[in-house]
Parts: sequence; structure tokens; C-alpha cells
Amino acid sequence: MLGDKALNKVGHITKGAKASSGVSTFANAVKLAKELKPTLEMLQSFKKEASYTFSSVGGTIITKIPQGELLEAYYKFAKSKDGGKGKPSSNKNTNVDNFDAKTATNKQKGNYGEIKSSDNLLNNQSLKEAGFDLKPVGKSAPTGINDKIVKGIDGLYENANPNSNIKYVIDEAKFGSSQLGKTKDGREMSNDWLNGSETGKSRILKAVDGDEVLAEKVANALEDSAVERVLSKVDSSGNVKTYRLDEEGNNIGEWP
Repeated sequence: MLGDKALNKVGHITKGAKASSGVSTFANAVKLAKELKPTLEMLQSFKKEASYTFSSVGGTIITKIPQGELLEAYYKFAKSKDGGKGKPSSNKNTNVDNFDAKTATNKQKGNYGEIKSSDNLLNNQSLKEAGFDLKPVGKSAPTGINDKIVKGIDGLYENANPNSNIKYVIDEAKFGSSQLGKTKDGREMSNDWLNGSETGKSRILKAVDGDEVLAEKVANALEDSAVERVLSKVDSSGNVKTYRLDEEGNNIGEWP
């Protein structure tokens, strides 16, 4: 049993079996998380399948919430604008629809570019007519413009068109005037950069979440010229223009 004098309304916390009454809801979890913030950190030491029964001082069960749900509620609260003592998090520019390039951060611009480029590659009918029926493999595109930036390949796609000689498409999204950079492994999107020739860190392997079999398939296809390298340029209105890159990462014209 965990005790806390500050828990006047809730009483005590007991780790135990399922309660015969009480309702487990995310809304209840959020409400309780606000009251239990000082003690929630202690719950992390228990197994995730454990559950917690919240009772009043008199012993009457209020509700029972699985630990995972409770911790999720806590982190949601901690990140909210009125949670914790840190700088309030902004709810502005949280999705693509209200994206404003004039006020967006570099992170938001980068995520916006990746979201728009991925949508274009997957849903542009003209690409399908050109023989590209693309399916994402490995790393997914950001779900929102405030997602954490993940370095490396922006998008890796398998071409499901059996009649095409191109088996994979590797995409690099750039917002506005952003350009391909130079790294220890060479220019972005070059073969050396993709394979990590100097650092020994394959960006293809990272893009497929460590799936060595899939990474080898992509690397072999790259050697066999069965991979298209694409640069997707995204403007502030969400318009996307695509360009083909050579093995050195140079822009050699529009794609496809």
C-alpha cells in the first residue's frame, strides 16, 4: 500500500486484483492524475499489467484503472498547458490544417514537409499512372507537425507494381528553400549517405527499424538500379514538386 497525506480526496492506493465495481475510463484517469501527480512517479516501479484500486478513506471503491492508462493520463496532463512548472506547451499549429509558415518553427516546417510529401507519393494518381503504386515500409511519416524530428531517410516505399523495374523509392522531403546537406557520409541521398560509407551506420537499416533482411533487399536493389531517389520540395501552401536524384545525390530533373 502506498500512502500520501496529500491525497485528501482519494485516500490510499492499493495494488491488487480487479474490483467488482467501479468504472475504468480515461476521463477518470485524467481527473485522478491531476490529484495524484506527486505519487504517480512511484507507480512506474510496478509491472505494467498491474492495476490500481482507488478508494476513499472509508474504503468505498471509487474506480479502478490499469497502470498503463493512469500513466498515459499523467503524461497527457504533464504536457498540457497547465501541467507542471515548466513552460506551457502551445496548442497552436498542432496539425497540418492550421499550419502557418510565418509562425511555424523549423521542426514544424520539417514535419509539414514530410507529411505532405508522403501524402503525395501515396495518393497522387499521376504517379500511379506512371507505374508507381507505392506502399510505405519501415519508418512512418509524422502524424503531426509537433512530432519529434527523426534524422535519416524521410520515406522508404516499396513499389507494388509488378510490371515496374523500380522496386523501391527513397524520398527526402524539403520545405521551402531547404537544400540537401553534406555529412560525414557524403551528400544527403547519395549512395554513400544511404549506406553510411564512412560512419558504418546504414540509414537504410535504420529506416526499416533494424530489419536486416529488408535492408539487404533495398541495398541490393540500390546496386541494381532498381531504386529511385526522390527529392520532394514542399511550399508553404502544401504543393509538392518531385525531382529525381542520381547516386551522388544531385538533382537531375523532374520525377517521374
